[in-house]
Amino acid sequence: MNSNKIDYDLKKQFQKEQIEIPQSVRQIMLNTLENLPERQKAKPHFSFSTFKYVAGSIVCLMLAFITIFHFISSQNQSGHHYVIPEDMTTVQNSSETFTTVMPKSWETINLGYDPKLVVTMTPQDQSVSLMVSDGVYYIMTGEGEENIRNILMENFETSNSYQDFVDKMVGHRSQKGTQSIEEIDKVNNIPIFMNKIDDYIMLMAYPVVDQKPFCIAIQSYEVNTLEKLKAEGYYEYFKQAIQLTHPN
Repeated sequence: MNSNKIDYDLKKQFQKEQIEIPQSVRQIMLNTLENLPERQKAKPHFSFSTFKYVAGSIVCLMLAFITIFHFISSQNQSGHHYVIPEDMTTVQNSSETFTTVMPKSWETINLGYDPKLVVTMTPQDQSVSLMVSDGVYYIMTGEGEENIRNILMENFETSNSYQDFVDKMVGHRSQKGTQSIEEIDKVNNIPIFMNKIDDYIMLMAYPVVDQKPFCIAIQSYEVNTLEKLKAEGYYEYFKQAIQLTHPN
């Protein structure tokens, strides 16, 4: 109903009866008419339950974003996803060209190797040493000059297959007088070799990640059998290093 028409009709009726309507009364009447149910417009209703729903949706979206971001940040440049065991931590060489892992209770030490090339890790009692290198460097001295060769990369670049590369690396160690080398295991199709001489044991593997070859070895004079290495958990640490070492 049009309020202007109501106002006009009422005014006309009262004029006929010679009744003067005070302005305050007229205003009350108009307000009453305006507040009739049929004249009420629908107002937006935002309940607490609606707020909880919207807030919950926002939280879910934020959690999804954080999860995706964490997944992406856990990948290296080539897209590999590395899950680090809770009892291990990551370690880099001094030039930060590659990353490997070691138990949190271990420490890195310097056995005379260039820290840019080799990361050496041991438990506190130094009963074993775990070494990771992106190059097996062979120094030839002649006529007063040193010729440093990266045998690891040389053999990789001249190999026709991964197996060919591994065979060349095993052959290189055999040429250095290490004859008793045998394959004892595989992890992710990467062969693990053992060199056992008297009271000395050395395990080695040659993983390749993103066209980058690595030499990973664990050796000991004290924990000097494969069974002892497994019993102490060192063999598992060695396998983790094989699987989780990668270039940066």
